[in-house]
Amino acid sequence: MAFTSISREILHPERYGNVRKECVKLPRNYARLRNVAPKQQSFSWHRFLRIVPGLVAAYAFSRLAFWVFNSYAGNPIILVNASLWTLSWEGLCYLFVGLIGVAGALTAGIFPAVFCALWLIFILHLGDDSRLFSFVVTMMMMFLMCAFIALSERRISVPKIAAGAVAILMVIYTQTGLDAMQWMINEAQFAYGPNFPLGGIRQALYVGAAPFVFLYLAFYVKPLRFFKSDVSYGVYLYA
Repeated sequence: MAFTSISREILHPERYGNVRKECVKLPRNYARLRNVAPKQQSFSWHRFLRIVPGLVAAYAFSRLAFWVFNSYAGNPIILVNASLWTLSWEGLCYLFVGLIGVAGALTAGIFPAVFCALWLIFILHLGDDSRLFSFVVTMMMMFLMCAFIALSERRISVPKIAAGAVAILMVIYTQTGLDAMQWMINEAQFAYGPNFPLGGIRQALYVGAAPFVFLYLAFYVKPLRFFKSDVSYGVYLYA
């Protein structure tokens, strides 16, 4: 299997943009969710200070640049801050996690059961090819994956799981792997009844595997420091 056989879907501008944003977003969310339970009262205020000032500055600067550079004429994608649409949904994710915490379910003993129930609902809707499910619901599930990992980290080995996750990503993003998955689906339809589409199964595997890889690279690998401070949020906003 070679990267030259990567399917066209991963190279689609929208999907590629989402993967890039998830690489930046997920480690940040994981680090915050690991500490949200004991600090619920200050959590929302700190997130506001983290997001809103940079958002206002990024939007004002980008609107000015959009005007100065002739509406980015000639660019492949003529958009201003194409990542901004995710922030409102990210805020909803934080609210959802906060409500889980208020209900007393954001613990290592309870949250895995909640997470499994949400995964079941997610799997039952894998045939949904709407943009809402493909982008927003997938993003929310990956957000919750980070919460699960943060709360279960003492009982699991992130590096070992990340190694297996890399193998899964190699399968779902190479043509050889996709052909093998399609063959298995065709041969094993009797085992699960509903005809889950290949794209849906691939989406579920991505949601389950990618967070481990991103978090391993962010927290278990010695970082290459080019900047003294964290510039990930600025890069994310100016995307």
